Amino acid sequence: MKNKFLWFFLFLFFFNNEAYVFEIKSIVTIDENNITNYDLQKSIELTELIQGRKISQFETRSILENTINLKIKEIELNKLEIEIKKENINKKFNSIIKQISNDKQINNEMKGLIYKQIETQERWNNLIFFKFRNKLEVNINEINEIAKLRNLNNKQKEELIFSEKNKKINIISNTYFNEIKSKYLVKMIK
Repeated sequence: MKNKFLWFFLFLFFFNNEAYVFEIKSIVTIDENNITNYDLQKSIELTELIQGRKISQFETRSILENTINLKIKEIELNKLEIEIKKENINKKFNSIIKQISNDKQINNEMKGLIYKQIETQERWNNLIFFKFRNKLEVNINEINEIAKLRNLNNKQKEELIFSEKNKKINIISNTYFNEIKSKYLVKMIK
């Protein structure tokens, strides 16, 4: 009799307690791919973990937009079969985990999300570099002129070149991404 009562109590507690019920629903479709409320919740938790603060309700829209953009990049990269060396991903992953985990505990699910985001971004950077490498050159005459005016040494000049290339990469990447994004049907589900 005690055994039946215990099972009945456990059933009521776990299956009727609203705190344990979480219905996973699609909130966005991107062509035939879905982003669920669970995906958004995990993105919010990851952002809170990285930033070390609670995310406001107003910031949720921005996180959803970032999640949509990341999903579009993943879809496009998978279509193009873009790969990257795992060593590069692992190096960045370990560095980020080390930075975050100095004062926080990170569960395996969050580690997986961090790894996936790094992998997607590295694959995207690889795509941009190979697709647009001819457009990434900077005007050396301008750099030399700036270096002369600012009295920069060789190391500072190299940093300036690197900074200018990064600016170009970001502009090209954003432009290309917006072209790609316009090809997808992104639909919010109520």
